[in-house]
Amino acid sequence: MAPRAATSATALPEHGQHRPTDGEGESEGEGAVAQSLITDDAAYLSRLHLILGHLEVGVSLYRKGHTAAALTHMKHPADELYSALIPAIAARGVTGFDGQLEAPAQAVAGGADAEASTLYGAAARVELAAGAL
Repeated sequence: MAPRAATSATALPEHGQHRPTDGEGESEGEGAVAQSLITDDAAYLSRLHLILGHLEVGVSLYRKGHTAAALTHMKHPADELYSALIPAIAARGVTGFDGQLEAPAQAVAGGADAEASTLYGAAARVELAAGAL
């Protein structure tokens, strides 16, 4: 499905206006967050589902013609959420999925269908990582 021009004058909130309280971001102590993701199953699952939620919101925004906002939401998991998960994923013996996280944003940036297999491939890898518990 190709993006369509936004028809509403309603402004979308900036993506940076929401921030989880689990220490996301460079100034919040990423080392401590990465360690807690290794030992705390709830924090690990929360981070995985935060990634999945961003991808789902990205698709919804794309369907409504908000391509720039969709791209922001699809880039966020790979750019800001995934790096702290890498040690936790490795500790659970799961194969990383950074390449699959980049594919949905690349599809949207290239004007391709955001609902294509790239999104579902990323979502499936998130679910596999969650199933490692």
